[in-house]
Amino acid sequence: MDVEKYKALVSAIDCGTISRTAEQMGYTVSAVSRMVASLEEEHGFPLLIRSKAGVVPTQECIQLLPVIRRLLADAEELYQTGMQISGYLCGTVRIATAYSAYYDRISKVIKEFREQYPGITVEIAEGGYSSELVEKLLQQQIDVAIVSEREAELSFDLLCEDELAILLPEGHPSAGSERVPLSVLEKGPYIETYPGRDIDNSRMLRKNGIRPENVFLSNDIFATVAMVRAGIGVALLNEIGCEFAAQSVCVRRLEPPQKVRIGIASRHKKAPATKLFVEMLTKALQERV
Repeated sequence: MDVEKYKALVSAIDCGTISRTAEQMGYTVSAVSRMVASLEEEHGFPLLIRSKAGVVPTQECIQLLPVIRRLLADAEELYQTGMQISGYLCGTVRIATAYSAYYDRISKVIKEFREQYPGITVEIAEGGYSSELVEKLLQQQIDVAIVSEREAELSFDLLCEDELAILLPEGHPSAGSERVPLSVLEKGPYIETYPGRDIDNSRMLRKNGIRPENVFLSNDIFATVAMVRAGIGVALLNEIGCEFAAQSVCVRRLEPPQKVRIGIASRHKKAPATKLFVEMLTKALQERV
């Protein structure tokens, strides 16, 4: 079994284009195309739908993807373990965070880690909301994620208990209060950030049976803050990410408190490089809480 072909296939799916895959893997575009075509011939059905916009997996390929990702993860673990036995630590660790407040600290840990383990590469993957990153962990698209706790079969090292905060425009009747009752969210108008997604905000509303009326939608947190500042409505945001918002809107805690457990999530079965990085990252971030 040629693992490199499957690496090319998965990279093409994740990147969205054959050309970007070729660039990342150090191949020509035609070489990557041949590898994918060879896999399609071996399996007996198309794996990619090609268009001018790029490539997407076929339905048959989507069914194979979880198995292929496990295969690649096992192959990487085998390679790293063999090299570790030979006295050389190597591999790649992919980390993502749902909370941009951690980027600075992650970067410092990466610098220290690379100095100690120069053979191991650490990549910061594209961020996202917690449920999305947990799914990427389970699908073995990333190796480590800083997320709020989810119901998933993953290791979870607690970093802090954050709170959800409510964002209020200047002059709002509750702006002078230290804590704001949940009932304010029901009265609206309410600005829903990332509508339809399983984020901390929507989870809290469901948990408390709150259904805001007169809802406005936003797909960008900066747009949400701008809408609050303009007096359109109120919104929710994790307190850990409120520093920039507090410069232009009122940020208040809720009553009763709505806590969120934030930590480092990773798969129970880790490659040697990932295990080393998680240990250093956990130690460094827990010490600074």
